[in-house]
Amino acid sequence: TCSSRVLFDIHDGVVTDCTFEGGCRGNLQGVSQLVKGRKVDDVIEVLKGIQCRNGTSCPDQLANALIEWKKRDRMDFVGAACIFVVAECVLFQPLDYDNNKLFYVWYLLMLPAAGSLCVAGWKRLRGAHCRALLAALFLTGSVLSGALSIARECSPQADFVLFSQADVAVAEFIEENTEPDDMFLTGLHHNNPVYTLAGRDVVCGPSLFLYWHGLNYYERDAQVRAFYEDPAANLDLLREYNVRYIVLGASERYELGADEAAFDALFETVYDRLGTKVYKVVL
Repeated sequence: TCSSRVLFDIHDGVVTDCTFEGGCRGNLQGVSQLVKGRKVDDVIEVLKGIQCRNGTSCPDQLANALIEWKKRDRMDFVGAACIFVVAECVLFQPLDYDNNKLFYVWYLLMLPAAGSLCVAGWKRLRGAHCRALLAALFLTGSVLSGALSIARECSPQADFVLFSQADVAVAEFIEENTEPDDMFLTGLHHNNPVYTLAGRDVVCGPSLFLYWHGLNYYERDAQVRAFYEDPAANLDLLREYNVRYIVLGASERYELGADEAAFDALFETVYDRLGTKVYKVVL
């Protein structure tokens, strides 16, 4: 063909702009103007198969380009659908919520389609008396959950505590009264003040977090749980990991079922404040 390239814009399945580079200027300007405002399928139906030279033509090449655009446009949605199905059916991480990361990709790929549907719906309702009301209801519903969530986070009544006063106090004691390389036996919660605030080593943290990074600590997790339930029967754990201090706080009591009376009888209490105790281990 005479033209070297054709450029076009499409919105909601309608050709909104078309420009040919090269070719017969007058004829191609006419074609460009005629296809503007027409649906992609209509343009393809009218122009496909027109021949000029070498079995094709500039209008025919425009039709071919629109056909290729339709294929690529559909493939975006096919890819998004595949991601959605895989994320629904395959568990990639021990924690179910980690699959949500795949849904974020699906969400981003589907945004153009959702936007196009919204615009198409708006245009179809042109002239309808309820159009503005429906649009207002749709926009309100779309942003309401996010707005409520942000309002909750910003509310003065919000009570989200990562570290309690007891956590801060025991961390300060540990920093001031223990050596940096001392090993601690603690609960398995992720916001443990011993390693997050005081920077001390612990026998085992949240094992599931470690598992996500390829470290299987379930055996050590089981050892820690068994020790807190019955410390007298599991004293070998202290020697195995060279434990110098044991922490017993709210998490150890309620999540691990710690036998506090047994701890008081077996170990020296060096800290007891705000519901948290620290025991010194003499090996």
